[in-house]
Amino acid sequence: MASMDLESVAWPVSSVGEGVELLARKRRLVRHSRVTSLPVLRPADAADPGAFARWIDGVAAELGVEIEPVAASYAEVDQFVRAAAPALVRLPAQGHGDALRFLVVIKRVGRHLSVLGPDLQARRVPCDAVRDVLCHEIEASVLDEADRLLDFAGTPAGRRSMARSAIAREAVARRGDGASPIGSGWLLRLAAGAGLRERARHEGFWGLLSRDFGIILLQHVFELAAWIVLARSALSSTVEKGWLWAWALLLLTAAVCRMPAQHLRGALRRKIMGVKLWLLHRALTLDPDAVRHQGTGQFLGSIMAAGLLEDGLGNYTVMVLMSVVKILTIAALLAFGAGGWIQASLLVGCTALTLLMGWRYLRRGSRWSAAYHHMTGDLVERMVGHQTRLIQEGPEQWHTEEDAILDHYVQQSESLDRVEAQLRAFTTRGWMVIGLAGLAYPFIMTEPSVASMLTGVGGILLASAALESLAQDMFVLAQGMLAWQQVKSLTATGTVRADAVSFSARPSVGVPDATHPLLVARDLSFRFFDRGRPILRECSLQIRPGDHLLLEGPSGGGKSTLGSLFAGLRQPNSGLVLLKGLDLGTVGPDQWRRSVVMVPQFHENHVFTETIAFNLLMGRHWPPGPDDLARAEAVCRELGLGDLLDRMPAGLDQPVGGSGWQLSHGEASRVYLGRALLQDSELVIVDETFGTLDASNLRKAMQCLLDRAPTLMVIAHP
Repeated sequence: MASMDLESVAWPVSSVGEGVELLARKRRLVRHSRVTSLPVLRPADAADPGAFARWIDGVAAELGVEIEPVAASYAEVDQFVRAAAPALVRLPAQGHGDALRFLVVIKRVGRHLSVLGPDLQARRVPCDAVRDVLCHEIEASVLDEADRLLDFAGTPAGRRSMARSAIAREAVARRGDGASPIGSGWLLRLAAGAGLRERARHEGFWGLLSRDFGIILLQHVFELAAWIVLARSALSSTVEKGWLWAWALLLLTAAVCRMPAQHLRGALRRKIMGVKLWLLHRALTLDPDAVRHQGTGQFLGSIMAAGLLEDGLGNYTVMVLMSVVKILTIAALLAFGAGGWIQASLLVGCTALTLLMGWRYLRRGSRWSAAYHHMTGDLVERMVGHQTRLIQEGPEQWHTEEDAILDHYVQQSESLDRVEAQLRAFTTRGWMVIGLAGLAYPFIMTEPSVASMLTGVGGILLASAALESLAQDMFVLAQGMLAWQQVKSLTATGTVRADAVSFSARPSVGVPDATHPLLVARDLSFRFFDRGRPILRECSLQIRPGDHLLLEGPSGGGKSTLGSLFAGLRQPNSGLVLLKGLDLGTVGPDQWRRSVVMVPQFHENHVFTETIAFNLLMGRHWPPGPDDLARAEAVCRELGLGDLLDRMPAGLDQPVGGSGWQLSHGEASRVYLGRALLQDSELVIVDETFGTLDASNLRKAMQCLLDRAPTLMVIAHP
């Protein structure tokens, strides 16, 4: 398809917001009743990358979805095109002054992209056609030469397009333009903070589960029918080939049912992995003050528990349900046996009793899990603070509390083991006795046929295996549910719900004006956990644009708390904080934190295991452009990190952190400062970050802050 053919499905910039909304609805990312009004994109903002990025972030916030900006080089353009769904893809301008155009990509279907046109009709566009349009500018100089070469070689028309693309790629690669940026767009996906029920609806989890149930049920029906046919053939006086063929056909059909069942089960497992993304989002939105009291041991136990969620809670929930379906199918078979409905009812009752014992196992397991994690947390905490413990406790008391915790754990373990042994014994020997007892009455009072007796005995054996499988699946499911209880309690503790910030609904904080205060604090009071002596009491302050403030005070006097109130990281118990006359609820947390940035104390800041560019630019739009990288390098050199960049083999692309290049405390502190300066905020708050710097680097860092921070507040000890 030529580039002109894409014009019929390309969206102009004036209506691209409508296209994004329709795409989100079509992919079930948003409900119809959720959207009120999308932000309006002004023509002047369409050509400004920063303004356009802010606008599309506002669209995402209003729709309640995530929109991730992506970019691809020439070498990555094929992968970019095939993976761009659902997405908004920017098309390059065909000439000077041409308006921006976009493709609204719904999904990929083989070698085609299903795109939504402005006429609201879905059409299929070849991936190669989109790729050719994106690469036209960089390949234009070599395409004519490629055409002449193909004409000279007499290349057939059927192979001409492929050969033409291959020649162009080779020529561009030899020219050294393989890393040149080509494609850009925005991927749409469900918001990470969406609830599990909404995520299941979006992923089509219930539809997959119902189809899996149906196929498994058919498989069991065919298997049982095959054995009924085989028993009837074996009990007949002559072996009829028709019955044998029917038996083989039923078994083959049951085997064929297993393949789609396995495929659906794998799809269900992939859907269940979305729980991990939800947990990560919940963990990242925890209120730090609410979890500070939890020690290293408690967090370690939660991490260990999270590893059991996917298999224990996800896969084995399906397995337990499948086992119940299988048992009910066997009960239907027993109804046609010698025991009739009596034996079938006994099997249903035993299944209910098995589930009840499984619930009892879960209750005992909850107590055991609490004892286990208490013991693990206590052990880790004592190992971390061992020296303090040696000083504060006498040798005769070192193991008193440990012995009490261990005794309690042993008691809970024994109680749990007893319930497990009872459940295993019931599902193996107990059902066999009950099932055979169900055959006793018809065997004594009537004269059942041999076929019905064999059906009853065979059903008992099949039910015994199914009950054992049910019990085993419930053991693993119980472990997953116990892990869920612990992880859920962690993510539910003090979770901060950041309301979606609408680009249109939230007013702008405006341009700094030296005649009006930038930030005003009036009668602030704050205390931790709503108890104890207030850290701050009736504190008032005004900060004007261009001010350079030094906040000094004794340790524990509330300096850091005041800074966190200014940065919007905490909320005062009373009083008011205004940013250019607007409070946090009016401005919104995202816009507030773009305007006020805080560099926390060293022990509360982090260098992530990524590149140094990521650590510096993570507060800006991602991925960064050449200007962003150049500015990051300039800030680093002003902070005295030039020698560090020169030593790094990959420069700004060098991985740092836990598994990468190790930074000293002074280097990490300056990375924190650079990260704050690169966010283009109006007020920078630095909280005791200079303690790790020597005199020379301190002067460089301070001068960089004074030069680059529009308004500065430094917190330090006297």
